[in-house]
Amino acid sequence: MDNVSGSIIKNIVKQISSCARSKSCWLYIKTKCRIKKYDVRMSFSYLFIIEIANQYLLIKGKNIAQYQPIGGVYKYSESFEGVKRKHSIRNASNDQFYDNKDLRIIVPSKNIVEVIKWFKSGTDRETDVHREFQEELIQDGPLNLSDCMDSAREYVKREE
Repeated sequence: MDNVSGSIIKNIVKQISSCARSKSCWLYIKTKCRIKKYDVRMSFSYLFIIEIANQYLLIKGKNIAQYQPIGGVYKYSESFEGVKRKHSIRNASNDQFYDNKDLRIIVPSKNIVEVIKWFKSGTDRETDVHREFQEELIQDGPLNLSDCMDSAREYVKREE
């Protein structure tokens, strides 16, 4: 086996063994070997589950005439420009719901795993959910800030 082939195999084995215990292993294989020629639209968002007296709070949507949970798309920081260049990321700005600095993006499939790792790191992006809560419930919504001061908050889970 020549040095180039050996190096490639060593790198693949290293990557697979580092992700073997997670969902990202199959994603890594698919994006590096099978579907590396396609662009993929990604959106990073969150939802609040607010339960009051065994009922869930829904608000009237701004973009679609429906009632929905409170939540929104994470925003990226100015420092995200370096990440965009490194991973050939484009804004999904033709999306009808796109707002400035939304993490609604188009990513070459070969870079998906790296973009997910970047997102999990929390750098160059919004890391909390207070902005959306403030916008939808307090600024434009039915609550006063004082109504929220004593509320209990609990992180539930992250879906991938």
